[in-house]
Amino acid sequence: MWAQIVVPVIAAALLFLTASTLVTMATLNNAADVSRWAAISTIWFVIPAVFAGLIVLVLLVAMIYLAALVTGLIPTYSYRAQRVSRAVAAGARSAAEMARRPALIVRAIGGLMRSGLRRARERMQL
Repeated sequence: MWAQIVVPVIAAALLFLTASTLVTMATLNNAADVSRWAAISTIWFVIPAVFAGLIVLVLLVAMIYLAALVTGLIPTYSYRAQRVSRAVAAGARSAAEMARRPALIVRAIGGLMRSGLRRARERMQL
């Protein structure tokens, strides 16, 4: 079971050492080919950066496209949300008005009773 892990690691290490040895030997044999190997190594360094940049570009384009789609939907749903919020506000106002009415009626009746009692007292004193 350990061979399933160790053998591929050793094979990859040997392959890396062989490739680096071949590159070193090819570079040191001809001093004129150093610029070519420098260009090749630069290409190998640039390739991952290019792919990472392409991935970032695709993600940015996808986000811009989705933002454009959502922006097109906003007016429709914002109008609906505004209608719903206005209906909720109107319902809250009418509920507050209904809750306030009994208190106003009780106050009005109390005021009428007080004024009636005052008048009655005034009549009794005359």
